[in-house]
Amino acid sequence: MKIQTALKITLGVFLAPILLCVVYKFLIDQSIGPVVFFYSLVGAITVGVVLSISLSNKYKQNLALIGIILAPITWIILINYFMVITYVFGIKDYAEI
Repeated sequence: MKIQTALKITLGVFLAPILLCVVYKFLIDQSIGPVVFFYSLVGAITVGVVLSISLSNKYKQNLALIGIILAPITWIILINYFMVITYVFGIKDYAEI
């Protein structure tokens, strides 16, 4: 996998919360807390694995650990980013989180 593909997947992971918030705002009337938590967890694992694979293919295992180290950091950034996006959209129902 190329690094450009990994960056496109990472960008997609960070753009998907906007689409999820739009759908959630207009179609679903339940708590968004579990969606934020589990999407952020799955997105962070995806970004970590994709970056790890692409870096190991390009640099022969030397930088593969960076993808694994970036997964928890990405999770923290992604969950905070998702919560800011939900706040901007006016979704403040986190009863289940």
